[in-house]
Amino acid sequence: MAQHSRCPLACDERPGYLAGMYICFVPLHSGPISAEDFLHQQFPDLAQSYLAKLLKRGKFKCSDAPLQRDTLLQPGELLTLPGNHSFQEQIANGSPAILHETSTTLVVNKPALLAVHAGVGHRDDNLLLRLGVTMHQRRAPYRLHAVHRLDRETSGALLLAKGKQAAGTFGRHLMNGEVHKRYLALVCGKPASEGLLTTPLQQRGKLRESTTSFRTIAGNQHYSLLELDLHSGRTHQIRRHLAAAGTPLYGDRRYGAGHPHAPHFYLHCRQLSFPCPDSEALFSVIAPLPEAFLAKLCELGLQADTALQELGPYRRIFREDLPNTRHTE
Repeated sequence: MAQHSRCPLACDERPGYLAGMYICFVPLHSGPISAEDFLHQQFPDLAQSYLAKLLKRGKFKCSDAPLQRDTLLQPGELLTLPGNHSFQEQIANGSPAILHETSTTLVVNKPALLAVHAGVGHRDDNLLLRLGVTMHQRRAPYRLHAVHRLDRETSGALLLAKGKQAAGTFGRHLMNGEVHKRYLALVCGKPASEGLLTTPLQQRGKLRESTTSFRTIAGNQHYSLLELDLHSGRTHQIRRHLAAAGTPLYGDRRYGAGHPHAPHFYLHCRQLSFPCPDSEALFSVIAPLPEAFLAKLCELGLQADTALQELGPYRRIFREDLPNTRHTE
């Protein structure tokens, strides 16, 4: 077996970057430990399946020799991983910020460009996987269930239920229109100050009645920031309604024309209101806008600071005109 590199002097045991390499040392005061266990200790917020994949592909090395899952590491040994953009992103992102939590409920601020569920291209990194790592560390006796969906590119408040019983309760609240979501959207164009979008949308091969209400909270001649409520739950309803109205989401390549300076569209679930299964009290949770969203508003010349500060608690825009609608997206 090849001799592994050792650090003869007391060294910084925290992982970090050096000369384009991600490096970490096995603490001098520790005993022998397997590569798999050591990496889980060093990177507790990363999914075990993701670390296992890096090990299987020989990405982590010691003395230029690829590590195996069961390689026994000794105190003072140095591990390296060549500059890896995906790994840097995973380290930087970690678990999403928790906005609200009870014994049955979890609300997190989902970042943009992170899928909620595992799927093609997202099996090694998705929101439920990241939160699963956190729940495993807590030794939580339940699984998390996403009550609703947010597109990969959409950021903001996401409601999760702790366990099947809570998920069933929230499912009923959702179908009864008792879970309300309010969005902020950056759009191209200059829509009216407020209004209703009622274009019927295809759902499962049939045209369905669909309603979205909106209010313009900031804008100029080319771009606007809208506040929107859904009064029906069609797939991609906001994106499709805005495109049909001639004011597509800025950067939406699927329903709009996209934009060369937009890596993704800008849609954020700012506010989420729901009955809590613990007490039936109505909770209203606000998710702060991502820095990238705020920076884009400034870049496009939208003076939205005052308008955003003046946004009050959840209000049912035009809800009195739509007493029997469902809000199930």
